[in-house]
Amino acid sequence: MASVIALGKSTMTLPRVLPARPLVHALTWVGCLLVLPLVSGPAIAREATVVSSLSPVLGPDGGDGWGVSLAQATQTPVLTFQTPTFRVAVTQSGSIYRMDVSNRANQGVFQRQAIATFSQDEDFSRFSSAGTYNGVPATYQALVDSNDQLTLQIFNRDGVLIAQEFGVGEATVNLPSHQRPNPIQRTVLAFETVTYATRVFQRAGSDRYFMNIYNRITGTTDQNGVTATVVPGSASGPGQISYVSQGTFGGIPAQYFIRLNANQQGLLEIIANDGQVLLTEVAVTNVTANLLAEDVPPGATQADLNQPYIAAVFGGNETLAQIQTLYPTAFQEDTALGPFIHVGAFANRDLATARVIELSNRGFNARVVYRRVQYR
Repeated sequence: MASVIALGKSTMTLPRVLPARPLVHALTWVGCLLVLPLVSGPAIAREATVVSSLSPVLGPDGGDGWGVSLAQATQTPVLTFQTPTFRVAVTQSGSIYRMDVSNRANQGVFQRQAIATFSQDEDFSRFSSAGTYNGVPATYQALVDSNDQLTLQIFNRDGVLIAQEFGVGEATVNLPSHQRPNPIQRTVLAFETVTYATRVFQRAGSDRYFMNIYNRITGTTDQNGVTATVVPGSASGPGQISYVSQGTFGGIPAQYFIRLNANQQGLLEIIANDGQVLLTEVAVTNVTANLLAEDVPPGATQADLNQPYIAAVFGGNETLAQIQTLYPTAFQEDTALGPFIHVGAFANRDLATARVIELSNRGFNARVVYRRVQYR
């Protein structure tokens, strides 16, 4: 005869030969004491249901079984979700986060109770853990946005994204409000370098600046919503706009500068408090710039920054009058590059070139002029 123990939806049969005299058997199951009183007489099969205090999680069969180890019993679920390929769980015990990632189809385990770190920016709350993927070192990131959309990302050792899948079906998001993504009112300046994603922004209801510096390679955040200030144009450099925040870099007290120079190029510089340059990286992506008028250096305008390519025609008042029959807003402009007729400002060279070709076909001496921030 056997003692049958039902746990959740799973059933385990334990072989027992019951004696003919009264006896009490004690059976320990996942830290719970189950007492099966057995009476004298013929052997009897007893069935007992164990009510566990553990929260159900996704079982190894993909159902709602009890896929919980004894070590996980004291952990609090933070994120649990599935993608088309993966099953992901982030749990917390005290101040320690752990990550589990497995394959839904073949139950292959990619991460088992891997230590994870938490980071946060205006877009995502992010949990990262180190492991391997297809035999090579990799970083796993579980992300949740302000709408509770969940994503799994896997990066190789060089920080290159090699897998990304979005959550599907039911999920658990158990984050306190201070660990939720921080909504942004307005991005002021943002770009990415080879190593970092940078952003200067303002929050809703505040005119203060904040800075985020996120390491794309390691998945860690160097600066997270740290207060920043604008550097006056004279101190920042000719035609350059800079925002600075205080922090540390490799344990060294330092200042983080996010800059936009006169050539519309983004630049990240980290400078120790003693003046030593610790890191310099230029933008490798397009630059987002929505600068306040008071931040723009003297002699420059927001249009100068956002539309630096000018369709220029060289000529006097008579030429200007002819062009104004085609483009009424054209005007004569005196700059450090010399006087010319301004026939349009554009965000990229191709658009400016198209205007110049049209003007040249009409017999005008036209060319593209690149406008530096302080070109006047």
